[in-house]
Amino acid sequence: MSNPEIENLKEELELKLIERERRLSSNIYDLYASYISVGWRHKRFSAALKASLFSFFAPANAAAAGLGIVGILTLVLAWQNNQLVQRQNELLGVQNLLQESSRRAGLSVELTEVLNRISDSKLEPYPSELIDSGSKSCKQQDYGHDFKIPTVSGRHLLALPDLLLGRLVALSNSFRPYRYLDVDRADMERDVDSGLSAAMSPERAQLLFALANAHIALSQVADAGGKFNQVPLGGAQLSGMQINKIDLAASDFNGAILVYTNFAEASLQHSLLIEVNATCSNFSGANLTGSKLIEGQFMGARFDRAIMQGANLFIGRFEGASFAGADLRGVFSCTAEHIPIILDTKEKFLKEIGADVDVTGAIFGAEMTLGAESPEESCKI
Repeated sequence: MSNPEIENLKEELELKLIERERRLSSNIYDLYASYISVGWRHKRFSAALKASLFSFFAPANAAAAGLGIVGILTLVLAWQNNQLVQRQNELLGVQNLLQESSRRAGLSVELTEVLNRISDSKLEPYPSELIDSGSKSCKQQDYGHDFKIPTVSGRHLLALPDLLLGRLVALSNSFRPYRYLDVDRADMERDVDSGLSAAMSPERAQLLFALANAHIALSQVADAGGKFNQVPLGGAQLSGMQINKIDLAASDFNGAILVYTNFAEASLQHSLLIEVNATCSNFSGANLTGSKLIEGQFMGARFDRAIMQGANLFIGRFEGASFAGADLRGVFSCTAEHIPIILDTKEKFLKEIGADVDVTGAIFGAEMTLGAESPEESCKI
């Protein structure tokens, strides 16, 4: 028998063996290998295709395949159902938050009544506190600002009678922080939580703003147990106001106008002061641990004896500012690539913030004793 005849016989036997193969995995491999090596028009590919079709539609294999498809469809339907249940739970959570905000908004009626009583009352001066509008040595005209601040420095702040004081303290405690829906940034279709704010108390913000405008001694309210932390005052006009000696921790002042505002000895831990105009303001003795003073204008401001551990001073303007005696341990800035720059020495601080600031007696260092957000997280702006 000649060599061509032997080769033809060998090819016929291989084709018969391929056609009679009943293992589906081997059939699929033969089909793929034939397509790659000889193409789909060759006899070898046709034999592999016949074997694959027979193996797949054989009674036993067809039943197994059917069960497999049913199982896959069941898993897909279960997953879709789970997604719907999860979204329903998220929407119910949002609904509960909105109901809670509606309930607390009802307390605004009581707030309006108390503020009307204050307006109609003849209040006595609060003897232990005078109005001090910001940094006395600062001239806002030196920094290109022409805000008109009322000349009220030297007058006493006003004290509340015990009855009104008690009602205000009770109100401020009832105005507990909660998450509420910000319709300007809500995208309920893509992300249920996208429109929910951080836990804040808009009612406390309204109370604080009204009392400060009326020159009420906020420290009297705070000493009696009143609460003013976690207030959203973004974009508010607070220039020349006395917001000193009270707890304003975790509050939002983003974009606020704070020219000549007095924050002396206030607690501002973990607060947001991003893109604010705080020219000539007074932060002396304030606690600014972990706060973000980012892209703000703090020209001529006083931070004397302030506690600023872990504060973020990224791209702020501090010309003529004073940090005399301040605790600047762990203070940092950020690069354009959001990498923190730890300002743990006087030289680094002056190079980054500006050479014309006063850091007499300030404390520098990388180690912090108070809790603050890590610089890496804070720089993710």
